[in-house]
Amino acid sequence: MVTQNALFNNEDGSARAMIGNTSYNNRRAALEDLTHIDSRFSRFKKRIYVILLIVAIILGIFLVIFVHNSRITDTQTEDPICTSEDPICTSEECIRSAAHLRLSMDFNVDPCDDFYKFTCGRWDVEHPSHIWHYEYTNFDTVKERIMTKLLTLLETNVSASEPLPLQQMKDLYTSCTDTDTLDSLGYTDLFKYLKKLHLPTLPRFFNSNTSKNSSSFDWIKREVAMRTTLGAGVFVDLLVGPNIYNTTENVIYMGFPNSNSLLPGLIRAENKWKPNSWYNRNKRNEQKKLRYTEITYGKDVLEVLAVVLTKVSKKVDAWLAIHAARTIWSIKEDLERLAILGMFLENQIKVLKVDDIPFITHSNKEWRRYLTMVFNETSNVKLDLDNKDYIYTSDKELLYLRQLMSYLSKLPDSKVELFMWWVAVHTVISSTPAGYYTTEDSRSFKASDIKKIRTTQCVNLVTKTMKYAVTYAIAERDFIENARIKADEIVDNIRDAFEKNVKSAIWLDSDAKKAVLEKSENLISLIGFPEWLLNVRMLEDFYRKYKIQNNTFFDNIMGIAKTETHLNLASLREENARTWKGQNPIEVNAQNYLSYNLLVLPMAILTHPFYNLGLESLNYGALGSTIGHELVHGFDLDGIKYNKWGYRKAWMSNETARAIIRRLLCFVEQYDEFSVSAVNKTVNGYQTLSENLADSEGLRLSYSAYQHHSKYGKEPKLPGFESFSKDQMFFIAYTSIWCGTTDTDLLEYEIEYDEHSPKHIRVLGSLQNSHEFAEAFKCPIGSKFNPKRTRCKVW
Repeated sequence: MVTQNALFNNEDGSARAMIGNTSYNNRRAALEDLTHIDSRFSRFKKRIYVILLIVAIILGIFLVIFVHNSRITDTQTEDPICTSEDPICTSEECIRSAAHLRLSMDFNVDPCDDFYKFTCGRWDVEHPSHIWHYEYTNFDTVKERIMTKLLTLLETNVSASEPLPLQQMKDLYTSCTDTDTLDSLGYTDLFKYLKKLHLPTLPRFFNSNTSKNSSSFDWIKREVAMRTTLGAGVFVDLLVGPNIYNTTENVIYMGFPNSNSLLPGLIRAENKWKPNSWYNRNKRNEQKKLRYTEITYGKDVLEVLAVVLTKVSKKVDAWLAIHAARTIWSIKEDLERLAILGMFLENQIKVLKVDDIPFITHSNKEWRRYLTMVFNETSNVKLDLDNKDYIYTSDKELLYLRQLMSYLSKLPDSKVELFMWWVAVHTVISSTPAGYYTTEDSRSFKASDIKKIRTTQCVNLVTKTMKYAVTYAIAERDFIENARIKADEIVDNIRDAFEKNVKSAIWLDSDAKKAVLEKSENLISLIGFPEWLLNVRMLEDFYRKYKIQNNTFFDNIMGIAKTETHLNLASLREENARTWKGQNPIEVNAQNYLSYNLLVLPMAILTHPFYNLGLESLNYGALGSTIGHELVHGFDLDGIKYNKWGYRKAWMSNETARAIIRRLLCFVEQYDEFSVSAVNKTVNGYQTLSENLADSEGLRLSYSAYQHHSKYGKEPKLPGFESFSKDQMFFIAYTSIWCGTTDTDLLEYEIEYDEHSPKHIRVLGSLQNSHEFAEAFKCPIGSKFNPKRTRCKVW
């Protein structure tokens, strides 16, 4: 056979010679050899079949990958797949965006199954979290860039030619990081400020020989001293702020204690109360762990401080120190219980004369005395508590104030004094030797001892206390000016998209449309930073009232706190304008100030990865969706309570409000179905309603605004993303801003208490409500990101 001859025709011809031999034995031997060779050939054929099968499998895999990728690249938009004629953007911004996005993405994931993982699946590999972060996101990367830039500046020597605020920044930082000087001072500063707060070096609680009735303890006198010296109250907080019903004027607010101090405080209010934990058995176990850590810390600190403060050789008995720590923690828990008594009450702000605050106790003049003493040193303000100066407080806080007086009247003076002393010591303890220093981080979700390094804390302190000086120091003026113009254009385009939707809404009557449009048109946007801070003279005048030196850290902090408290109290008679007023230009977050109908885009958010991304599809997807999110907040359940000037006043009919609420129920039902397997919890659709609405509607508005913008010209392709359409890039940019990692303990806490949904749920919910997303990625009906249900929409 030809095949066999070819097969056996080797170079030496031995096989052919063997076949041609006429000897029987030789022929038989040759046949046996041929049989052996044929067997080998059969095995060879089997190997060929196996190889062919493997090749077929590999081809099949490639075919599956091709079909998978075709879903991504085969878009239904007008963009064709990239051709040789499609330009590629090679600007620095585009290359940076391409690298940032591509390195974070997991292309093995079907975008219609999990778009968050598709976009952010490898983000944590490229952005490993630092040990002290319970959550690490793109927002944190920007904060760190700002911090690094500021740190470089702060560590340079002070120059006499620099503006005064820059010198003050450096002096404040130097005094904060100079731990040698802090240690050498020992407890001198603590003694000094305990005296200013009218508190003893050692509370009578530790002196068993002191008669309980030796003298009465005036807690209001100490409360006033704490508020005016440290900037934070112990049992109550007082703040001058814009009248919620007429924001052109300022009024007095009273309520829960709130740590406005520049140093760690003990009592937390605001949204940090955990009301459900008192009724949740699982949370009780966590509370026990935290309680043990708090008590252990309190015992150690009390024991050490007692020795130093009393300057005696004999320590306070251990049992007394433990008893003191338990007493402190018990009072803290009692105050939290008082705060949650009104958790189910309406949060309506009430306006009362100070003497009309309901009391359970025998006296109704205590709050009048408190207010009079607080404003006593504010020369430009003369209180008129009978005819002009009323107290503004919520139903919840009113109940707290009422119960507080009853609680304190029953608490022994020695315990009240002990608790106030402890809050003062704990608040100022960061100026004492490093061995006794702690932060709020040490009593966080894990009850761990993880602490930020001192340098980080000091940079954060400078950022918090001297935000305008920091902005002046790090602002890139030309870029910000150009960014302001472009960002303002995006705001206008998104506002136009919103107003277009309102005009076409068939569920709104003409009066409702008119009211909504008036509020939208009256919205003011503030972008970047206030212009005045670029004027060196004005900036120096602003900070001249602050006395800062490079070797007196505690005096610096207390001086700043006292100055800011005085400025706040003195603003009672000032008029307010709808402009920059306390907003932080270096905060990485946009915000809608409902009480002013004001949209603020700080300088810090006008940067990568939120803005300046090279392509408008990316800018609208990232920053545009953020702007849309904040605009929609002006028309959510809270926003509709504020009119076009920011006054808390009814401005739409009850019928329109009910129509909005009916449409909002769709969002509640949608998000109630989302579960987070990592912590085995379900999202609370009502608790997160306003944020979920803003996410979905903000994304839709930004997409509409971008579609209008893209009509004016075709964009180039992003390098490495040539097969993606501009619509696909828009949604990738949107999702990318939510990339990040979250510790499971924090994730569990967020689901239970936070008004925001977890990051991946925010993406899932908003994209499920986007028909345009399903079209862009050709997601089949019934897939996770194109479910068979009505999409939620209000505006």
